[in-house]
Amino acid sequence: MRLSLSNGIFSKSPLNKNIAEVKRLGFENLEFNMKSVETEDDTSIYEAKRLVDASQLKCLTLHVGVFHVKDPVEMHRAVYYGKISLDFAQELHSPIMVVHSNIARRLPEPQRRTVLEAIQ
Repeated sequence: MRLSLSNGIFSKSPLNKNIAEVKRLGFENLEFNMKSVETEDDTSIYEAKRLVDASQLKCLTLHVGVFHVKDPVEMHRAVYYGKISLDFAQELHSPIMVVHSNIARRLPEPQRRTVLEAIQ
């Protein structure tokens, strides 16, 4: 039984080949990784949904887009990628979203709270 696989390992391939490979390998579910999306924006959601639906894979988790903040000035970009990732999770009917981030390690406490509140 092959339950799920992250398509992030195929992120160098176009998304259509990326998802097709997960299906070809016999997996039933997809751990969708935003690093496999060529352009993380509002319009790329629809193509990803079409490909996932066509593959008949269920999306178990969604791993967010670029979310690293080295400087407080980058906070708005991190929030934008968080929002796009939430939109993807909703469209792909993903019940779990995984956030890999260095925000907690880089920003002082008041700024860290601001970022985390903005994405909730």
